[in-house]
Amino acid sequence: MKRIYLRLFQRDIKPGDRSLPKDVSRRSRSVGHYERGMTLVEILVALGILAATAVLFLLGMATTSRAVMVSQERVAVDSLAKSELEYVKNLDYDDVNDPPVYAVDPSLTVPTGYNIVVTAERLDPEADGLDDDGIQQITVTVTHNGEDAFTLVGYKMKPPPTN
Repeated sequence: MKRIYLRLFQRDIKPGDRSLPKDVSRRSRSVGHYERGMTLVEILVALGILAATAVLFLLGMATTSRAVMVSQERVAVDSLAKSELEYVKNLDYDDVNDPPVYAVDPSLTVPTGYNIVVTAERLDPEADGLDDDGIQQITVTVTHNGEDAFTLVGYKMKPPPTN
């Protein structure tokens, strides 16, 4: 059978040797006292750090969620306004009504809570007061839940007469 020697504080100690130096037994007792486990204060500090991290993470997720919703709304109103403006530009030029009247595209699917208003105004760049000189300003306003969400302004030109 082999003898096992432990090397502790630069002194050879054989198994079963109970004659430890006084400083070794005192140190081992004091070290063991501090290594029993975590104190209540340490646990509370760790839980506080964990809770703060979780709250920050959840706040970040909520902010991101709101930003995505706002972005989706902006894309929706932008798309509705552009589609409607293109529809009005492709309609016949209204030189009968004052102000010109253009209807909302009946084939356009308007989501619930949204509304589209089209207004037109005759422009007189020559300032002669006779007519609109073949130019109209078209304003498309998209509202969401009764509040203006997006306004798009474009111009409609009267086509030149055909020979």
